[in-house]
Amino acid sequence: MGFLATVVEFLRSSDQGTPTPEVKFDRGGNDTVTGYHFAPPGTDAPPLPGDVGYLGDDLGAGNAQAVAYQDPKNAGVAAGGEHRIYARSAAGELVAELWVKADGSILARSVLASSSVELGADGSISLANATGGLTVDAAGNVTATTPLGTFGAGTHMHGSPFGPTTGPIPGT
Repeated sequence: MGFLATVVEFLRSSDQGTPTPEVKFDRGGNDTVTGYHFAPPGTDAPPLPGDVGYLGDDLGAGNAQAVAYQDPKNAGVAAGGEHRIYARSAAGELVAELWVKADGSILARSVLASSSVELGADGSISLANATGGLTVDAAGNVTATTPLGTFGAGTHMHGSPFGPTTGPIPGT
């Protein structure tokens, strides 16, 4: 039978050269136990102190294996069928995320840099930061937003000493 405990620290240990990461937990009242950390292959996501872990019992008194964690600070937002991974600062604050959504779109976002890239399910692409962005719609039309305004590559006019010229040649 397993139990819940609070993460105290994560340790990158090894056994004869084989990575064997461990997690120290507090079961309450400073009753600590250390267990091996298990995660899906290809995933490097250590828990932070304060996370809640589920530990499965192991052979021997006081032994356990960490098999799952919960982030008690950041509520989940992914809907059914979606996959979202995120990074946290040492204080547990959300700093970046990659979100594969059920509608077929993908969002990559840096909270610290106030920037994002979104691949729309319709084939559109959006790049954004704190001062502007660039959008390519599904038809390939490009629109840039800057502090000076919003400009479309297919609709902008060129200034000249004799007044504005015509718009760009279609298809160029």
